[in-house]
Amino acid sequence: MTSGSTHPSASALAFAEASLLPADEQGWFRFDGGDIQFRVPLAVDQLAIALEARPEQALVIRCVRPATLPARARRRVEAAMEAIAPSLCSELRGACPECGAIVTCTFDPLQYTLRELRDQAAFVYDDVCAIAGHTHWSEAEILALPTARRLRYAEWSAREREMA
Repeated sequence: MTSGSTHPSASALAFAEASLLPADEQGWFRFDGGDIQFRVPLAVDQLAIALEARPEQALVIRCVRPATLPARARRRVEAAMEAIAPSLCSELRGACPECGAIVTCTFDPLQYTLRELRDQAAFVYDDVCAIAGHTHWSEAEILALPTARRLRYAEWSAREREMA
């Protein structure tokens, strides 16, 4: 849960997984023989802490009981969270097909998804304009269409425009 922390070692992950038990509340875990309980942060937690002055502390308050832990116990909780829900961010490696040079890049699924959504959203305006130009439907009516239907109407409108 710390921003800049290193990934726990494989032995720390194995130890964390071996001593984990479900807690009384659904989605929460506890360590065998301990009072510490935690759950993996959810999207709703990320949204709730986005504007907090101390987001990491706010996230711990939402996801760890008790929220104040000694450093060793906190590292154990972090290792267990990593074991339950590992980060999807990773470094990708490949070889250039032309020269064979090794190329590496960081892949962040969140940034990729947001970029894809932004790119798709940009086309919605074009779709609305094209469909409205042919059907004289309102923007609200067009946006209320299921995406597949809206795309089909947009393709139809583009073909009609090309033929005109």
